[in-house]
Amino acid sequence: KKTMLITFGGYGAGDLSRYISVLRTAEVPLNLIIVTGRNSAMLRKLKAEVPQGAHGSLNILSLGYVDNMHELLAVSDISFIKPGASSTYESLIMRKPIIFYQLLSHIEAANVTFALKNKVAFYVGKNINTFLTTVKECIKDQTLQAVQKSYDAMLLENGTESIGELIYNLSRQEQKSPLK
Repeated sequence: KKTMLITFGGYGAGDLSRYISVLRTAEVPLNLIIVTGRNSAMLRKLKAEVPQGAHGSLNILSLGYVDNMHELLAVSDISFIKPGASSTYESLIMRKPIIFYQLLSHIEAANVTFALKNKVAFYVGKNINTFLTTVKECIKDQTLQAVQKSYDAMLLENGTESIGELIYNLSRQEQKSPLK
């Protein structure tokens, strides 16, 4: 089974129950990792409605706020996210096909536009039927391979090491400066 990470940001904006319900009804074979962030009410609701474990063709793990999103993304095949800066960047750098939930601010539109233009994402907004169709498409090996080819063409790179080197070099230059 493919694994899909679902998160609607650190504050868990949006109702995840509808999406899980449609996946259960359609019997889509998936492992779901659901991160509700700081939305403890949503976590309690999910755990009451859909306890952890197997539910027909779905295996479900619901989590609250986490500090290991990079590990959860690494074990996932697809991400269904609110198009915030952090979630989008993490999904991009981990080269995951992205299914975008609705925009919650105009700032998020650039993230969606960038990922769609580069053919590594799908936008479903709040449309539950489009969501189901998109998930079914995304779990196909040929779709996953096509998205990986799109990522290859993007030449994305994690800039952490480059930025670290720049800061280190600048601090060394400042220490040697005779103008102190």
